[in-house]
Amino acid sequence: MEDVQVFIDVLSSNDTNSTSLFGIVPETNLTSVMMESSSLFSWIIVPSNEAAPTGPTEYNIGGTLKYTFNGTLITVEMAPATIFVYPNPSLIFNYFWERDVYSDDPFTDEIEPPVPFVLGVMVTNNGAGDAKDLKITSGQPKIVENEKVLLIDFKIIGSQVGLEELEPSLEVTLGNVEPQETVVAYWEMISTLQGTFIVRTFFFFLF
Repeated sequence: MEDVQVFIDVLSSNDTNSTSLFGIVPETNLTSVMMESSSLFSWIIVPSNEAAPTGPTEYNIGGTLKYTFNGTLITVEMAPATIFVYPNPSLIFNYFWERDVYSDDPFTDEIEPPVPFVLGVMVTNNGAGDAKDLKITSGQPKIVENEKVLLIDFKIIGSQVGLEELEPSLEVTLGNVEPQETVVAYWEMISTLQGTFIVRTFFFFLF
């Protein structure tokens, strides 16, 4: 068998060619298969969001095998296999935080203790599929720009999901998020100086 080629086709339940809704890798062909030997060739088939936009969708994966034998081109239609594609989740993340932060006032001699404040995230699943075992892992805050050269630092001291107890962890486990469901998680933080966050970026001003 020489010049071995395999062409994969994906058909919907009504026999419409839907191959364009899938990513198929690799799309490399075999070159030859010797007598009394065997070769294994595999593909990874990845559905796009459009393959199952609203619910489980049936597809048939088949294709055509072509090869040359003794100078003659042979074409074999492969028997299709039925699969079901399930819709993907579509997650939207909205972050929010407290405006006023209470901690040490640099304009007084007394060193005031920091008061924890909340950085929260609201996750909404706008897709038609479940988001399973969703977790968010944060790093400790890092100041990347400090125009006023403030001697300030921030630290996360714990995390919380919904009404659960605060945990001394940077990771929040949100579990399964069903379609059109919204879940909320929080991180408690402290600052070395008091101040105010303004607008939707992390600008911080002393007060």
